Amino acid sequence: MTLPSKQLNSLRRKLEQSYEASAREEFLTRDPLGQLDRHISPSDFEFVSFIMAGLSYGRVEQIQKSFHALMLRLEKAGIGPQGKDLHRFLIETNETTLRKELRLLLKGWVHRLNTERDIEDLLLILSRLGKENESLANVFFKKIPQGPEEALALFSKKLSALNPNKTIKNKSKEWRGTGPQWFYSSPTDGSTCKRLLMWLRWMCRQDAIDPGTWRVLAPKEFKKFSPQQNYLFWPVDTHILKWAQKENLVSRKTASWAFAKELTAIGKILCPEDPIKYDFSICHSGITSFRTKTP
Repeated sequence: MTLPSKQLNSLRRKLEQSYEASAREEFLTRDPLGQLDRHISPSDFEFVSFIMAGLSYGRVEQIQKSFHALMLRLEKAGIGPQGKDLHRFLIETNETTLRKELRLLLKGWVHRLNTERDIEDLLLILSRLGKENESLANVFFKKIPQGPEEALALFSKKLSALNPNKTIKNKSKEWRGTGPQWFYSSPTDGSTCKRLLMWLRWMCRQDAIDPGTWRVLAPKEFKKFSPQQNYLFWPVDTHILKWAQKENLVSRKTASWAFAKELTAIGKILCPEDPIKYDFSICHSGITSFRTKTP
């Protein structure tokens, strides 16, 4: 969709004002990112934040409750508060022992659509990944293709290949969870990949809100591929969807990968060096508005 210069300039001014007003740490209290301890090591933070991003759907209070319940369970295995030493625990524990420990620790844990089996499989994937590649950054940047969509799809494919139970089919009518692929959805499925894209925003951007963990964990790779400019797409949630429709920025009416691409193209016009700069401020505004209207 092509927008008139006057509309773009007006929108850019409003967004900059919103960004300056809300891109501050005190506004993180109602955001999943604000529940994470930024003082743990980059390796731990990368893994812990990946889990948090996958659980980030629904009300923030429930996300917080589920995440902290999960962290308390993991502490029983010797992991520190808020996931400290999670990376070491996953790469130093052999898989047989890890499976047994996780099955006991996670029994009964649930977060909306996610069950203990989802987290167990995800932690086993992260364990395998850590032993082979050390970090998610190494997986993402290793032999990265030219296209940003291909990069995301390949990243998802690499994680899927590490799934210890990918050949197991659930024939029972009992709900057993979404499966670990929930945490690394792919654009090839037409999904908005909202949770994955939000996590990539945390890893790549750096300001008062986003920690830019990969700038520390993989500085050479980060600089080489410039993901902030070229490999980030707008995470589309309910608030972003409604805002984009209200501003008449996107021709599509429903959330999809095509919607995310179209909105990101507008973002590149609004702020070429940082296309998803305004994501947090718009979401925060949407959440505040929703809670004000909710009795």
